Amino acid sequence: MEKSGMSTSKDTSINNSTTVAESLADQLRCALATAMPLLSELSDEHVTLRPVPDQWSPKEIIGHLIDSASNNHDRFVLAQIRTEYIFRGYEQNQWVAVQQYNERTWDELLRLWEALNLHLAHVMAAMSEHDLVRKIRYATTPEKPMTVEFLLNDYVGHLEHHLTQILPEYQRISTGYR
Repeated sequence: MEKSGMSTSKDTSINNSTTVAESLADQLRCALATAMPLLSELSDEHVTLRPVPDQWSPKEIIGHLIDSASNNHDRFVLAQIRTEYIFRGYEQNQWVAVQQYNERTWDELLRLWEALNLHLAHVMAAMSEHDLVRKIRYATTPEKPMTVEFLLNDYVGHLEHHLTQILPEYQRISTGYR
């Protein structure tokens, strides 16, 4: 993909004019550009089936990634605004169950997931180097601060981790969330 100066190359090194935040945003955009055509080709029958009863279907995995994008949007913005930020977790399984993602159309879920993540890439790319080194904490482990850069990298890695569950042929771009 050549759009916006973005390359599909797996080289995640940063040139002198690209910030860490821009590089992570490009990784997210590249993941979307790579996965969307593959995801769009999956049949409705395939995306609604759970591999085993206690695991999510592909629709529910994308639904979980929609929830993750929604929660992380809040985190990415507030981590830039507040000097001290402790963010809450969320009940992932309950969020997926309550929203009944298997009842939605695949195309509708994919369009929402893609739009949310393109916006997150925009938010990420606009972050300054100062923002990236800010310390944030999870409410569940406030004694373990992390940087915003770690959070962004973990977000992209988490997204790709779940893409490999749906698309075994998907090749990860990021180095986060192994």
